[in-house]
Amino acid sequence: MTKMIANLDQAVIKIEKAVETGLSLSTASHIQKAFGMAQCVQDLKQSFTDEIMKAVVMPMMNTKLGFRTDLPNYKNKNVYDIATVRNCAIEALLNGVNLTGNEFNIIANNTYITREGFSFKLKNEFPSLWFDLIPSIPAMKEGGAIVKMTINFKRSGKSQQEQIIREFAIKVNKMMGADAIIGKATRKALCALYNHISGSHLADGDVDDAISVDYQVVKEPAKSVFEKQAEPTATQPTSQKDQWLKVVNDAGIVTEMEIKAYCEATGTEFGYDKSPEFYINKTLDWKDAQGDK
Repeated sequence: MTKMIANLDQAVIKIEKAVETGLSLSTASHIQKAFGMAQCVQDLKQSFTDEIMKAVVMPMMNTKLGFRTDLPNYKNKNVYDIATVRNCAIEALLNGVNLTGNEFNIIANNTYITREGFSFKLKNEFPSLWFDLIPSIPAMKEGGAIVKMTINFKRSGKSQQEQIIREFAIKVNKMMGADAIIGKATRKALCALYNHISGSHLADGDVDDAISVDYQVVKEPAKSVFEKQAEPTATQPTSQKDQWLKVVNDAGIVTEMEIKAYCEATGTEFGYDKSPEFYINKTLDWKDAQGDK
């Protein structure tokens, strides 16, 4: 036990030093940042041994005091392995959020910063920043909702208040009320505000989205030839691509061409089998960032 405590104390010192070094690289040149970040990641991987992971990090997985993940779920009853959690925890720390307080989630093997995480980053990195988020009443659409968010903020050293007005597409399930919808829009607004001020391109995410927003085509039972002949000429989308396009077109915020441009510019994989809401929100963030340049 004494040896274990000593190992933990030593690991804490090494981890804090590596994280501090990694966060300080924001003003370094591209090459210096690349080399420095590589060293920080290596140091953190060595410090987060399997022993440390089992004793400290893994017990916090899927707890409100720690961090949440999209596993296990109704499709996959397994949990994430130590290697995956270690990589995601390191990414979270080097992005400036904590391993506690649900400031990041692990979704599809990747790290996503949550509403709590972006709130912490804004207050921690910009302590003099004042901001106020004003949501509209959610406008319900087929399969989701649109929330217009007015973001008022004032930076340190600026005499005038600034404003961002954005519309966010929110995937809605049957059990979700207006407060939950606005909560998701708030997370996206905090992400947009942080990216706008810092010049970053961080993505937001929440486990609830990953579990409830599983975009898929529902196959209906086969119909007889007589039933098919009796059907009116179809105006409803039938293919996966048609359903995907309908969601995008109904939202009316970005076009398919703009989504493909975002994917090409950022190296994001495009597919009609992926969630259209994800593409809509990420394309909006990308367009907003392009407008700031």
